[in-house]
Amino acid sequence: MPAYRRPAFFALLIFSSCLMFAQKGGPLLSHYRESAEIENQSWAICQDENNVMMFANIRGILTFDGQVAGNTFGIIRLPIVPYALKYNSQEKKVFVGGDNDYGYLQRDEKGIYKFVSMRHDTSRIGVISKIVFTDSTVWFYGEHSIISHQLKTGKLMLRLGEKEGKPFTGMFVTPKNVFINVMSKGLYRLEADTLFPIVTGYLLENIDIMFGLPYDKKMVLLGLGDGSLSLFDGIKFYPYQIRDEGYLKDNAMSDGIVISDSVYAFSTLDGGALVVERSSGKIRYTINYVNGLPDDEIFAIGSDNNNGLWLSHQYGLTRAELMLPVANLSVYPGLKGNLINPLWHNNELYVATSEGVFYLTSVRRYLDTEVLVKQEQSEVNPPATEDQIQVPVGKKTRRSVFSRIFGKKYVPEDQDNEGDSSKKAISAKPVFVKKKISKLRSIDYLFEKVEGLSEKCRQLISTPSGLLASTNRGLFVITEHKARLLAKDQSINFICSGTGSRYYVASAAGYFYVTADPSGWQVTYPDKNFSQPLYSVTASESNEVWAGGDESIIRINLNGRPEYSFFPVKSDYPQRCRVSFVNDTLFILTELGISYFDKSANEVRKYPQAVVSEGQKLEYFYSQTGSFWYKQNGEWTCLGKSLNI
Repeated sequence: MPAYRRPAFFALLIFSSCLMFAQKGGPLLSHYRESAEIENQSWAICQDENNVMMFANIRGILTFDGQVAGNTFGIIRLPIVPYALKYNSQEKKVFVGGDNDYGYLQRDEKGIYKFVSMRHDTSRIGVISKIVFTDSTVWFYGEHSIISHQLKTGKLMLRLGEKEGKPFTGMFVTPKNVFINVMSKGLYRLEADTLFPIVTGYLLENIDIMFGLPYDKKMVLLGLGDGSLSLFDGIKFYPYQIRDEGYLKDNAMSDGIVISDSVYAFSTLDGGALVVERSSGKIRYTINYVNGLPDDEIFAIGSDNNNGLWLSHQYGLTRAELMLPVANLSVYPGLKGNLINPLWHNNELYVATSEGVFYLTSVRRYLDTEVLVKQEQSEVNPPATEDQIQVPVGKKTRRSVFSRIFGKKYVPEDQDNEGDSSKKAISAKPVFVKKKISKLRSIDYLFEKVEGLSEKCRQLISTPSGLLASTNRGLFVITEHKARLLAKDQSINFICSGTGSRYYVASAAGYFYVTADPSGWQVTYPDKNFSQPLYSVTASESNEVWAGGDESIIRINLNGRPEYSFFPVKSDYPQRCRVSFVNDTLFILTELGISYFDKSANEVRKYPQAVVSEGQKLEYFYSQTGSFWYKQNGEWTCLGKSLNI
């Protein structure tokens, strides 16, 4: 790619990626595979005040500091198996929840982390799977116990245990209150040490609360076990819609975190993770196997101080860089060759490469699976068939992750063990029938090649009648993803728009222009006898064209028979000249510097700020906003629209 186009390409790529979000590229991914002595499956992720990443697994807490420790992992041995980690910036502590114990990490004078237990007795509390903070309190949550301590003093404030065999199925805090969900009973508000049912709490009596995230000063965002997202203001629920076409629900949403003030991230058990804009619900990134993630089952999700997203999976850890303004297009299959020129056309992304032109398209992938659906009964106890199974329907949820640790899933007890036995005898037992359904597995994006063009494409120009593409084999027009030759057997160096629907073309054998009309594209050669190679062309006024050639620029008057005026560009050795207008000033760019055309003197003059000495090379580009930028002595300078020469 010529020097003057490389920076423009990257500027356009950045602009395109900002518009495109998830559909237009993936974040840069870094994969970390720990040593053989360390478990790959991590259940919680956080970062402490020393910027050390921590990952809870069955052998302890894995630590990682890529800058200090030379990209090596360490391990903090604990007396418990940790399942929850949460850093508190107020107290500068990492709190830990585990099997029948909880506490925090303390660093000694040698920098070694030690676990300090906060449990005050030997009563059975079960597994602590979540840690929640308020301004002055730390809460340790488990299905069988919920415990709170003062943040500063560590004093025990409250301990709640399950009652009547009804475990807790979720906990979250709002700016004003603490809420706890109870199986088969619904949502309660905690006041002092008492749970008070709320009016709308029954809506969650059979649904787990996976997580609660801050949304604004009044509401929190709840992730529910049925795969839905809901905003909650303390009394009412409001749907929170994201544009995922059911992706989270179909792929078993498992957790969610806040990445920044404007971005959420959600993990799944079957489809990787989604990065979503908080206010609009737009999908910024889909991070899954197709986009470079080693595995789609996510065990834990976390972030670091640089807004990087960390994902734990079967094959180790992956960090997604979300802050770079460039989307990683290389994760998409189908794109071949060196990238040269990306361009939006009719709301589609086209990319010119050394192997042709490609366009980005979406492919929805579905997974056929069998589910059990309840069949309506018209008779008492009908005979069972091979496809009829009398069992309850199961749904994969976050609990299935922890079942890997405990060896089995939690199965609720029967809720109706009493009643009229005679009534039971005549009641029809529920019958479930196998049914095949297709669920959305992923929305993948890949590049497909434009048909009929396999050559290196130097430039793409969007027009109302299609894309113009310059190649070594000629000028192509692309419509409906198919390329057709307009001018063949010549190397096209540059295309620019003129007045109306006219487009001027500079080639290795002169110049011509093409025009779009209702009958199609028309090719016009004003002077077939002119065969001098031209490297760029630009239109100034009606029927006047400027072109850049070898060691000179040429003014072409197309009023009647073409007339030519040649203006030499002085140089120590032959230079190819490229021309373009900025604020009605014609600039000439070469590798040795920038010149401009002085209308009053009718000659080419050196632009004094952009003159390089022998052995140097000037880099420059023409931006999409109509300004020149050039690089000299390591610094970029703009010839902006305010330029006055």
